[in-house]
This record gives sequence, structure tokens and C-alpha cells, in this order.
Amino acid sequence: MPDSFSLFGRTQDRLSHVLVNDPFESLPDFYFPPVQGKVLYSRNNNRPVHTSDARIMLADIPFVRLRGGIPQNLQDRKVSFHETVEEVQSGLRFISLSFDLPRKLICCGGKWIRLSPALFAFYLWLARRQVTASGNGAIHWQEADHHDFLSVYAEVAGAMSAPLENARQVLKNGFDRQYFEEKSSKINRIIKQQLPLEASFYQIATFGTRPYKRYGLKLAPDQISL
Repeated sequence: MPDSFSLFGRTQDRLSHVLVNDPFESLPDFYFPPVQGKVLYSRNNNRPVHTSDARIMLADIPFVRLRGGIPQNLQDRKVSFHETVEEVQSGLRFISLSFDLPRKLICCGGKWIRLSPALFAFYLWLARRQVTASGNGAIHWQEADHHDFLSVYAEVAGAMSAPLENARQVLKNGFDRQYFEEKSSKINRIIKQQLPLEASFYQIATFGTRPYKRYGLKLAPDQISL
């Protein structure tokens, strides 16, 4: 029961245990103080005790709520308890990030996530920066080289693709803050939906405050495989 409650318990749910003082907890004939009190006899020494002396307490039992960490698509499916445990456990693996460029998939700790070409290119671009900059790849949108990003986008979408040409038009004057914020927000939302428990490891983070806010990954270079 506690295991199931941890997996599916909501924020407002409570797990409690009814306690009663000694010697009533060990009396086989006592369940709850009756409306009309009566005398019972203890099991060990046959000592008389009156039910009016019983004290009932409701104790909260703390438990870890994992429901928020179960992907929504798993909550919506009818699967067994065993399958649910296996799925959640698979999300608790080591922290690592890798890329499948042909299929536009990122692999976060063994969990594959599909991104659109534009989002995949943006995320891959930031990941490469993190590796080449030895863990300090976060960058301000005004300092970012849009040509560098577009070259990554060409690898992802194809040098003659319509999405790439559209991106070239959008970025013809360079990056703007909205582009960075929009791409980061969409990527982070997808990662959160797919990896509720470990999303913070893989989401695009911001460093500093406006107007000096920089965008990048928090992963160490040796956790990223390109």
C-alpha cells in the first residue's frame, strides 16, 4: 500500500495511522471507544481497564509523492503497478545526454525525446558550446553568433531545406531575446513532460539576471556525448 501511495498520491492526499494508548492497543476486544463505556480486562494480568480512558490519535505518515514525476502519457494509460514502477525507475538512471541527429532525438539518461528540427538544432548548438567551452558555454543572445547556429541547423534540417531558409530570414539581422526565450521555453516544456523527475538536469538554464541573462546547459562536458 505505501508503495502504491507514493507512486499515485496527489499533493492533497494524506496517509495516516490510528493510534491508541496502552493497554488498549493490545486488547482483542477493543476497536474504538463505545458510546456506552465499559470495563475490559487486559490480556497479560487480567487488570480491569475502562474504555473511557482510551485516547485515540490520528498520526500522519510522511511519504514521498512521486505522482508528479510520472509522465502524463503513463498516467493516462492503463498499465500494471509493475509496469509503472519499471517506467519510473528507468527515469532514475545516470545523468547523460546524447544526440541522434538523423532522427532528431535527444537521449537523456536513457530516455529518448523527439524534438522538431528547429528545437533540436538549438539544443544541439547549446550542447556543443557547453562541451567546447569546457562547461562554460552559456551565452547572452546579443553575443551569440547566429551564423554558427545556422550551420548547425543546416546539419539538422539540410542545407537546402525550407525550415533552414525560414530560419535564415528570421535571423537575418542576428538573434533577438524573443528567439532565445521562445526556443528555450518550448524545449524545457517538452523535457518536463517527458522527464518530470530529472527535467532540471537537462533543461536549458539561465544564468545571471536581465539584461545580462545568459542561456546554456548545466551538464558537465563529460556528461554530453556528441
